[in-house]
Amino acid sequence: MTIKELEGRLKEIEERNRRVEKDKTWETSWI
Repeated sequence: MTIKELEGRLKEIEERNRRVEKDKTWETSWI
């Protein structure tokens, strides 16, 4: 595994986490 592959995977995980947090804030704002 190259460093570039690792960096790409980290970015994907970060974006996914950001999306999850957005979903959570949406849910709480609805309540």
